[in-house]
Amino acid sequence: MPIDVKVVWHNRPFEAIIQEVVSEKHDLLLKMAHQHDKLEAVIFTPDGLASAA
Repeated sequence: MPIDVKVVWHNRPFEAIIQEVVSEKHDLLLKMAHQHDKLEAVIFTPDGLASAA
């Protein structure tokens, strides 16, 4: 069984996931995530800009 991995950076991840699954008709979706500490969550944002600026 072939396995493809796709990484997408998006400021609204749930929208990117839904769009990918619907458009490509995937059989299985695995979403990996890890939780940042509070400071990292403020400093590092999906658009690359600090939200505390």
